Amino acid sequence: MSGLVVKILVKDGMKVEEGQPMLVMEAMKMEHVIKAPSSGIVSGLQVALGQQVSDNSVLFNVKNIRFVDTVTRLGYI
Repeated sequence: MSGLVVKILVKDGMKVEEGQPMLVMEAMKMEHVIKAPSSGIVSGLQVALGQQVSDNSVLFNVKNIRFVDTVTRLGYI
């Protein structure tokens, strides 16, 4: 369903938990909370406040925390 981004509750680099609210979108005169699909770090927020998005749009990416911690310990970051 397409909609309008009315609130952005996270920023790039922010740690989030599974189920945490990330965005609020308005569609069909109702507000819909978009939640984090998994715990991790927000990477690549793809939307802006007031932006109209269509079906199947990528709104954000969440990097897995375990992967980031492993890479950091190995010295790759």
